[in-house]
Amino acid sequence: MHKKVSYLLILLSVISFNSHSSEKILKDYLGDYYQLGTGKLSIFFIDIYDIKLFSKIKSYSKDEPFAIEINYLKDVKSTQIVDSSINEIKRISKPSRDELENYRTILARLFPNIYSGDQLIGIKTANNDGLFFYNKKRIGKINDEKLVDSFFDIWLSEKTSHPELREKLLMSYE
Repeated sequence: MHKKVSYLLILLSVISFNSHSSEKILKDYLGDYYQLGTGKLSIFFIDIYDIKLFSKIKSYSKDEPFAIEINYLKDVKSTQIVDSSINEIKRISKPSRDELENYRTILARLFPNIYSGDQLIGIKTANNDGLFFYNKKRIGKINDEKLVDSFFDIWLSEKTSHPELREKLLMSYE
């Protein structure tokens, strides 16, 4: 019994630490912020990740800073993240072949292999840059505004493959 209580206390301290760290990242880049919505991506009854949308204002606007936090429930290889991102970007925004190859190179450098329990945070800044954090550590920046918009459109565009998830993300908690 004592061992179970110890494990529980360790788990709670890790959860508390992770939550605090995410809050600091969001506060650093969004200032005061609001959580707009949350959802879960499941494919064929397999839970892939939980996702949250945060914004500097009380509703989503592509023109205002916002952040997406993804907490993974399953291991996902870097190549899977890049391939699925490129497929969605291609479907939603129809970039040229050269743009797609450039995007693939940028995303392949950016995203590591992900393991269950890992977290990614993507932030669209006031300067229209994309900042990315993996388990609370900054892993990169994208300066290409078109790629930044296309990447976040995977979840936030009306053309998303997961409209029910988009709807949950855009729900404003007031």
